[in-house]
Amino acid sequence: MIQRADIIGCGVSGPEAAKLLAQIEALSGSPEARWREAARCILRPDHPFALHQLLYRAIYGSADGPVFFPEPADIEHAHMTALRRELGLSSHAALFAWSVAEREAFWEWTVARLKIRFRKPYTQLLDLSQGVEAPKWFVGAEMNIAESCFQAPVDQTAIVFQREGGQLE
Repeated sequence: MIQRADIIGCGVSGPEAAKLLAQIEALSGSPEARWREAARCILRPDHPFALHQLLYRAIYGSADGPVFFPEPADIEHAHMTALRRELGLSSHAALFAWSVAEREAFWEWTVARLKIRFRKPYTQLLDLSQGVEAPKWFVGAEMNIAESCFQAPVDQTAIVFQREGGQLE
């Protein structure tokens, strides 16, 4: 159980800690439901990261639960949803199984979909000659990942960042 002193210890002021504690104590449901509510309605980007960690551990304990819950619209427009539909698969679990069974096809699709640019193309997508513990991906390829990351029009935002305790820039 989180105490007010724990919240203050994360760098939150006393009055705000009292408000947060009341909100935290009102959380109910499964750990996933409590974390989702906390992430959406209680925690803010300007709160110290230590507070996020404290609340996450208080909710999930020693188990590792999901940190992020995408909105249905985000899932609908995700690359993996597009691939699942292209393949005619009924679930993301089925897509995962396919991606494991068909590694090379999965990565070929991913490279094409994300428009990954190579200065020198790979000669072999995956080399498992040394065993699955020592895979060699994109054998012979040369790239600068920044050339793939910054393909948007020059008048669009390329990077968004936030200093701890600061505003999004």
